[in-house]
Amino acid sequence: MTELYSLLKQFNAIGGIAQTGQPGFCLLMALWQKANELNWANRFTMTNAELLYKAGFNCEKTLIEVRNKLAQLGYFKYIRPKNRRQCGTYILEYDLLKLINNYLPEYLPDVSSDVSSEVSSDVSSEVSSEVSSEVNINKQNKTKQNKNNIYADFVNWYNSQFGTKHKVSVYREKLKTRLQNYTIEQLKTAAINMHSDPYMTGQNKTGRVYATLEYLLRNDKNVDKWLVQKSRADPEQQKSKYEDVYLT
Repeated sequence: MTELYSLLKQFNAIGGIAQTGQPGFCLLMALWQKANELNWANRFTMTNAELLYKAGFNCEKTLIEVRNKLAQLGYFKYIRPKNRRQCGTYILEYDLLKLINNYLPEYLPDVSSDVSSEVSSDVSSEVSSEVSSEVNINKQNKTKQNKNNIYADFVNWYNSQFGTKHKVSVYREKLKTRLQNYTIEQLKTAAINMHSDPYMTGQNKTGRVYATLEYLLRNDKNVDKWLVQKSRADPEQQKSKYEDVYLT
Protein backbone atom coordinates (compact mmCIF):
# COMPACT_ATOMS: atom_id res chain seq x y z
CA MET A 1 0.00 0.00 0.00
CA THR A 2 1.19 3.51 -0.82
CA GLU A 3 2.52 5.50 2.10
CA LEU A 4 3.38 9.17 2.35
CA TYR A 5 6.89 8.34 3.54
CA SER A 6 7.48 6.22 0.43
CA LEU A 7 6.22 9.01 -1.85
CA LEU A 8 8.48 11.55 -0.16
CA LYS A 9 11.52 9.26 -0.53
CA GLN A 10 10.82 8.84 -4.24
CA PHE A 11 10.17 12.55 -4.63
CA ASN A 12 13.50 13.44 -3.02
CA ALA A 13 15.33 10.74 -4.97
CA ILE A 14 14.36 12.25 -8.32
CA GLY A 15 15.11 15.77 -7.13
CA GLY A 16 11.47 16.68 -7.37
CA ILE A 17 11.43 19.99 -5.56
CA ALA A 18 14.09 21.41 -7.91
CA GLN A 19 11.59 21.08 -10.74
CA THR A 20 8.28 21.59 -8.93
CA GLY A 21 9.36 24.40 -6.62
CA GLN A 22 7.79 25.05 -3.24
CA PRO A 23 4.31 25.78 -4.68
CA GLY A 24 4.34 22.49 -6.59
CA PHE A 25 5.38 20.57 -3.49
CA CYS A 26 2.57 22.20 -1.48
CA LEU A 27 0.02 21.20 -4.12
CA LEU A 28 1.32 17.61 -4.19
CA MET A 29 1.11 17.40 -0.41
CA ALA A 30 -2.49 18.59 -0.52
CA LEU A 31 -3.35 15.93 -3.12
CA TRP A 32 -1.48 13.19 -1.24
CA GLN A 33 -3.24 14.16 1.96
CA LYS A 34 -6.60 13.84 0.19
CA ALA A 35 -5.57 10.46 -1.23
CA ASN A 36 -4.52 9.29 2.23
CA GLU A 37 -7.96 10.22 3.58
CA LEU A 38 -9.46 8.06 0.81
CA ASN A 39 -7.25 5.02 1.61
CA TRP A 40 -4.82 6.03 -1.13
CA ALA A 41 -7.28 5.95 -3.97
CA ASN A 42 -5.42 7.22 -7.03
CA ARG A 43 -8.54 8.77 -8.60
CA PHE A 44 -10.74 11.31 -6.84
CA THR A 45 -12.30 14.75 -7.22
CA MET A 46 -11.45 18.02 -5.50
CA THR A 47 -12.69 21.57 -5.83
CA ASN A 48 -10.33 24.42 -6.52
CA ALA A 49 -11.53 26.08 -3.33
CA GLU A 50 -10.43 23.06 -1.25
CA LEU A 51 -7.05 22.95 -2.97
CA LEU A 52 -6.51 26.67 -2.51
CA TYR A 53 -7.08 26.26 1.22
CA LYS A 54 -5.04 23.09 1.72
CA ALA A 55 -2.11 24.13 -0.49
CA GLY A 56 -2.03 27.66 0.93
CA PHE A 57 -2.34 29.51 -2.38
CA ASN A 58 -3.57 33.10 -2.44
CA CYS A 59 -5.21 33.03 -5.86
CA GLU A 60 -6.64 30.55 -8.33
CA LYS A 61 -4.31 31.70 -11.12
CA THR A 62 -1.33 30.34 -9.16
CA LEU A 63 -3.16 27.05 -8.58
CA ILE A 64 -3.82 26.61 -12.30
CA GLU A 65 -0.22 27.40 -13.23
CA VAL A 66 1.21 24.94 -10.70
CA ARG A 67 -1.35 22.26 -11.59
CA ASN A 68 -0.49 22.46 -15.30
CA LYS A 69 3.22 22.19 -14.55
CA LEU A 70 2.82 19.14 -12.29
CA ALA A 71 0.51 17.46 -14.80
CA GLN A 72 3.14 18.01 -17.51
CA LEU A 73 5.80 16.45 -15.28
CA GLY A 74 3.59 13.38 -14.87
CA TYR A 75 2.61 13.54 -11.20
CA PHE A 76 -1.05 13.24 -12.10
CA LYS A 77 -3.60 13.65 -14.84
CA TYR A 78 -6.23 16.32 -14.44
CA ILE A 79 -9.69 16.06 -16.03
CA ARG A 80 -11.61 19.29 -16.11
CA PRO A 81 -15.29 19.15 -15.16
CA LYS A 82 -17.87 19.73 -17.87
CA ASN A 83 -19.71 22.05 -15.56
CA ARG A 84 -17.51 24.75 -14.03
CA ARG A 85 -19.35 24.41 -10.73
CA GLN A 86 -18.40 20.73 -10.41
CA CYS A 87 -15.14 19.23 -9.12
CA GLY A 88 -12.14 18.44 -11.25
CA THR A 89 -10.84 14.84 -11.34
CA TYR A 90 -7.28 13.93 -10.34
CA ILE A 91 -5.59 10.62 -11.30
CA LEU A 92 -2.38 10.33 -9.28
CA GLU A 93 0.84 8.58 -10.23
CA TYR A 94 2.38 6.82 -7.22
CA ASP A 95 5.43 5.31 -9.01
CA LEU A 96 7.44 8.52 -8.97
CA LEU A 97 10.76 6.92 -9.94
CA LYS A 98 9.60 6.52 -13.51
CA LEU A 99 9.06 10.26 -13.72
CA ILE A 100 12.83 10.77 -13.80
CA ASN A 101 12.67 10.66 -17.60
CA ASN A 102 10.39 13.66 -17.53
CA TYR A 103 13.14 15.60 -15.77
CA LEU A 104 15.78 15.12 -18.46
CA PRO A 105 16.39 18.22 -20.60
CA GLU A 106 15.39 16.58 -23.87
CA TYR A 107 12.00 15.81 -22.37
CA LEU A 108 11.53 19.33 -21.04
CA PRO A 109 11.60 21.82 -23.95
CA ASP A 110 11.19 25.09 -22.05
CA VAL A 111 8.54 24.14 -19.49
CA SER A 112 8.11 27.75 -18.42
CA SER A 113 7.17 28.94 -21.91
CA ASP A 114 4.80 26.00 -22.44
CA VAL A 115 3.18 26.60 -19.10
CA SER A 116 2.94 30.35 -19.60
CA SER A 117 1.31 29.97 -23.03
CA GLU A 118 -0.98 27.21 -21.84
CA VAL A 119 -1.80 29.04 -18.64
CA SER A 120 -2.48 32.30 -20.47
CA SER A 121 -5.25 30.60 -22.43
CA ASP A 122 -6.38 28.52 -19.45
CA VAL A 123 -6.44 31.49 -17.13
CA SER A 124 -8.35 33.67 -19.55
CA SER A 125 -11.00 30.99 -20.07
CA GLU A 126 -10.94 28.90 -16.91
CA VAL A 127 -10.39 31.69 -14.42
CA SER A 128 -12.83 34.07 -16.09
CA SER A 129 -15.57 31.45 -16.11
CA GLU A 130 -14.78 29.10 -13.24
CA VAL A 131 -13.52 31.69 -10.79
CA SER A 132 -16.14 34.27 -11.65
CA SER A 133 -18.95 31.76 -11.20
CA GLU A 134 -17.58 30.49 -7.88
CA VAL A 135 -16.85 34.00 -6.63
CA ASN A 136 -20.26 35.26 -7.68
CA ILE A 137 -21.97 32.37 -5.91
CA ASN A 138 -19.93 33.01 -2.77
CA LYS A 139 -20.68 36.73 -2.90
CA GLN A 140 -24.39 36.09 -3.37
CA ASN A 141 -24.47 33.62 -0.49
CA LYS A 142 -22.46 35.94 1.73
CA THR A 143 -24.64 38.95 0.87
CA LYS A 144 -27.80 36.96 1.58
CA GLN A 145 -26.34 35.69 4.86
CA ASN A 146 -25.30 39.20 5.90
CA LYS A 147 -28.77 40.57 5.22
CA ASN A 148 -30.38 37.77 7.22
CA ASN A 149 -27.97 38.51 10.07
CA ILE A 150 -28.92 42.20 9.99
CA TYR A 151 -32.62 41.37 10.29
CA ALA A 152 -32.01 38.87 13.09
CA ASP A 153 -29.68 41.22 14.96
CA PHE A 154 -32.21 44.04 14.91
CA VAL A 155 -35.17 41.92 16.02
CA ASN A 156 -33.08 40.28 18.75
CA TRP A 157 -31.92 43.73 19.90
CA TYR A 158 -35.51 44.96 20.01
CA ASN A 159 -36.64 41.90 22.01
CA SER A 160 -33.86 42.28 24.56
CA GLN A 161 -34.32 46.04 24.80
CA PHE A 162 -38.08 46.09 25.29
CA GLY A 163 -38.88 42.61 26.64
CA THR A 164 -40.77 41.37 23.57
CA LYS A 165 -40.66 38.01 21.79
CA HIS A 166 -40.89 38.91 18.13
CA LYS A 167 -39.87 36.43 15.43
CA VAL A 168 -37.47 37.50 12.70
CA SER A 169 -39.54 35.84 9.96
CA VAL A 170 -42.56 38.02 10.74
CA TYR A 171 -40.68 41.29 10.27
CA ARG A 172 -38.08 40.37 7.64
CA GLU A 173 -39.96 41.91 4.69
CA LYS A 174 -40.91 45.07 6.58
CA LEU A 175 -37.33 45.51 7.72
CA LYS A 176 -36.12 44.98 4.17
CA THR A 177 -38.44 47.78 3.00
CA ARG A 178 -37.53 50.21 5.78
CA LEU A 179 -33.80 49.60 5.30
CA GLN A 180 -34.09 50.98 1.79
CA ASN A 181 -34.38 54.46 3.34
CA TYR A 182 -33.01 54.10 6.88
CA THR A 183 -30.02 52.58 8.63
CA ILE A 184 -30.21 50.09 11.49
CA GLU A 185 -29.03 52.80 13.89
CA GLN A 186 -31.82 55.12 12.77
CA LEU A 187 -34.40 52.39 13.37
CA LYS A 188 -32.96 51.80 16.83
CA THR A 189 -33.12 55.52 17.61
CA ALA A 190 -36.74 55.68 16.49
CA ALA A 191 -37.60 52.62 18.60
CA ILE A 192 -35.96 54.07 21.72
CA ASN A 193 -37.74 57.42 21.28
CA MET A 194 -41.06 55.67 20.77
CA HIS A 195 -40.70 53.49 23.86
CA SER A 196 -39.58 56.48 25.94
CA ASP A 197 -42.93 58.17 25.46
CA PRO A 198 -45.39 57.42 28.32
CA TYR A 199 -48.46 57.80 26.12
CA MET A 200 -47.13 55.27 23.59
CA THR A 201 -46.32 52.72 26.30
CA GLY A 202 -49.80 52.64 27.82
CA GLN A 203 -49.96 55.62 30.14
CA ASN A 204 -53.12 56.96 28.53
CA LYS A 205 -56.85 56.84 29.32
CA THR A 206 -57.41 53.55 27.52
CA GLY A 207 -54.23 51.93 28.79
CA ARG A 208 -53.47 50.81 25.29
CA VAL A 209 -49.83 50.29 24.24
CA TYR A 210 -49.11 51.83 20.87
CA ALA A 211 -45.33 51.37 20.92
CA THR A 212 -45.00 48.16 18.94
CA LEU A 213 -42.52 46.92 16.37
CA GLU A 214 -45.35 46.43 13.89
CA TYR A 215 -46.37 50.09 14.28
CA LEU A 216 -42.80 51.38 13.91
CA LEU A 217 -42.07 49.36 10.76
CA ARG A 218 -45.49 49.89 9.20
CA ASN A 219 -44.37 52.81 7.04
CA ASP A 220 -41.68 55.47 6.62
CA LYS A 221 -43.93 58.11 8.17
CA ASN A 222 -43.82 56.41 11.55
CA VAL A 223 -40.05 56.04 11.46
CA ASP A 224 -39.66 59.71 10.50
CA LYS A 225 -41.98 60.74 13.35
CA TRP A 226 -39.99 58.94 16.06
CA LEU A 227 -36.60 59.84 14.72
CA VAL A 228 -37.33 63.45 15.71
CA GLN A 229 -40.17 63.09 18.24
CA LYS A 230 -39.12 63.20 21.90
CA SER A 231 -41.27 61.84 24.70
CA ARG A 232 -43.62 64.16 26.56
CA ALA A 233 -42.97 64.91 30.20
CA ASP A 234 -46.71 64.84 30.93
CA PRO A 235 -48.69 62.00 29.26
CA GLU A 236 -51.83 64.16 29.30
CA GLN A 237 -50.08 67.08 27.56
CA GLN A 238 -51.02 67.64 23.93
CA LYS A 239 -53.28 64.58 23.87
CA SER A 240 -54.86 65.40 20.57
CA LYS A 241 -51.50 65.14 18.86
CA TYR A 242 -51.40 61.41 19.63
CA GLU A 243 -55.02 60.42 19.23
CA ASP A 244 -54.48 59.11 15.71
CA VAL A 245 -50.99 57.76 16.30
CA TYR A 246 -51.95 54.10 15.96
CA LEU A 247 -53.92 54.74 12.77
CA THR A 248 -51.04 56.13 10.73
